Parts: sequence; C-alpha cells; structure tokens
Amino acid sequence: MTWLWVAIVLWGALAQPAGNAAQRSLVAQAGTLGATLVRFR
Repeated sequence: MTWLWVAIVLWGALAQPAGNAAQRSLVAQAGTLGATLVRFR
C-alpha cells in the first residue's frame, strides 16, 4: 500500500509544473480571469 502513496506523491510533483505551464499559456490566450476559471472550475 505504501507504494501507492509514493506513486501518488510523485505524480502530483510532476503534474504541478505542467499545470503551471498550461496556465501561463492560457493567460496569454484567455486573460488572467479566464485562466483562473479554467484551472479552478
């Protein structure tokens, strides 16, 4: 069961920079409010 938590934590650590990069590109296209609404829907 411990291996599952390790996998979840590693996935989260890798997904965070990807989400930040995606939001930066959305800001350029949809503006700050649009990018915020998309990310925190």
